[in-house]
Amino acid sequence: MVDAHKDVVQKLANAFVKTMHFIANSTADQITGQMPPEDYTGVGKAAHVQRPADKKGIYTPDGITPAGGPQTVLNVLSAFEPTVRGHNIDLTKTRDAGLLENVGARCEHSPRSREKGLRHGGQCQAGCG
Repeated sequence: MVDAHKDVVQKLANAFVKTMHFIANSTADQITGQMPPEDYTGVGKAAHVQRPADKKGIYTPDGITPAGGPQTVLNVLSAFEPTVRGHNIDLTKTRDAGLLENVGARCEHSPRSREKGLRHGGQCQAGCG
């Protein structure tokens, strides 16, 4: 499926990285400001602002899962999700990290790009510059 629609999937990956960049570089109030008010009806805006503030650290700025991340997610899901528990899941077939790395390779804001000394010229492919 991914190979048949590589251009569309790459655009989704670009949007995902742009979102991760926005989260990494924005305050909780700025993040909440991008959400429709009906998303926090019943809990109030103050409580809704606190959620991104509490959870911001779980996101990577470039969207690339750290080594061991997929196995950790599988372990957690296997503990409580019956549709996952007991099934043999080949994690190498669940994602294409190259799609995110293609974005990061063009973006000087990506930590991986900074490590490699890469810089983009002109408009950032992830839309963050």
